[in-house]
Amino acid sequence: MTPGSQVAHYRITSKLGEGGMGTVYRATDTKLNRDVAIKVLPAALAADSQYMARFEREAQVLASLNHPNIAAIYGIEAGAIVMELVEGDDLTGPVSIDTGALTKRLRARSHSSFSRWIARTAARNAGGVERMMRAAVVTGHGMAAVVGNRGMRAITGAARAIVGTEWFPQWSADVPRRARPLPRTSAADAQAVYFPACMVRMFGRIDGEPDQPSAPEALVALARRASVPVHIPKDINGSCCSTPWHSKGFDEGDAEMANRTLERLWRWSDGGRLPVVVEGSSCTQGLRVSRRLLTPERRKQFEVLRILDTVEFVHDQLLPRLVLQRRLGSVCVHPVCSVVEMGLTAKLHAVCRVLAEEAVIPTSAGCCGFAGDRGLLHPELTASATRREAEEINARTFDAYLTSNHTCAIGLHRATGKPWRAFTTVLEELTRSMGAP
Repeated sequence: MTPGSQVAHYRITSKLGEGGMGTVYRATDTKLNRDVAIKVLPAALAADSQYMARFEREAQVLASLNHPNIAAIYGIEAGAIVMELVEGDDLTGPVSIDTGALTKRLRARSHSSFSRWIARTAARNAGGVERMMRAAVVTGHGMAAVVGNRGMRAITGAARAIVGTEWFPQWSADVPRRARPLPRTSAADAQAVYFPACMVRMFGRIDGEPDQPSAPEALVALARRASVPVHIPKDINGSCCSTPWHSKGFDEGDAEMANRTLERLWRWSDGGRLPVVVEGSSCTQGLRVSRRLLTPERRKQFEVLRILDTVEFVHDQLLPRLVLQRRLGSVCVHPVCSVVEMGLTAKLHAVCRVLAEEAVIPTSAGCCGFAGDRGLLHPELTASATRREAEEINARTFDAYLTSNHTCAIGLHRATGKPWRAFTTVLEELTRSMGAP
């Protein structure tokens, strides 16, 4: 919308802000001659009945509240929530109130020089750390087979009391098994570089879930079937989007890891000739926002690189070339935070609507609270963040439960008890008889 556009009897005067789920405008109520704020859904979402139901529910919840610090709701008009306009400063500007960035700054200030050295050393030796983590997963499950999950919780609880809850995870029966080896690919005919995130390379399925192809196996197979082959670099071990360092406020380690990974992406992509497809939506976003950490040379390379999430790669390039042999009846879809923030929710939903007669995004869907490794360190975060969504999801049964981020799938499994899968694994299953492995 532009200044002068109309929403019912409200005339748009300026744009105030924009997010993954809508845009907020300043507008004039031409009947009552007052300024208001209007939140408008993107056109693609406004045409979706499920999104409109979620949008209207948001308005109803806000309208039920009466508090001086909450904007009053005036009504709903043509896919827009009309609300009280509260004048004030830009909270991301002069007063610098950005709670995420503020939290990271506070964490950075609290780190000792020794802990910063450990973090930077881990970034410089990320390949060894990754191998160690995979070995730890195997060791953990081996010990659990002997002492049981209760015994493992006691052991890890004692370790956390000594080392600290920010450094040592709490054992749980739903800690995934070690990931399977990455599928073999060829660089000779590749049309894209495929970057499975480190969490995807370390963690596999959860006990009790069916033994099915991993997300990397599924994406590689789908790309072959669509005649858009991808290549997984042989030296991918130790490459990371740097989010684990960034989220904990380890600035030096964050920059070290980001520059090391960018150097590899530049080399793998043949100087930006090939796009880079990332498995793990939070990692896609992590790479896309890493520019601020890069050296001048790496920053120039970053500007040339094309970094794609699997959601957009599948939606834009693979799906039109694939033929489904059958469809599911219903699927539950959880758009993770990074998908929402990157504006890919509609594409994820569109892919899932192809997979099933009914693709439902819960009206209470939000952040699962897993936040990379936070759910392993603080399980109570996921339990609290997902309570309402889990209740809504478990009120009925779906043929499959789909998302696009492996760690979020772990958190959602904990919350709902359902086997959450990468959406690509279901697409691979439903197109498997096209003639390619």
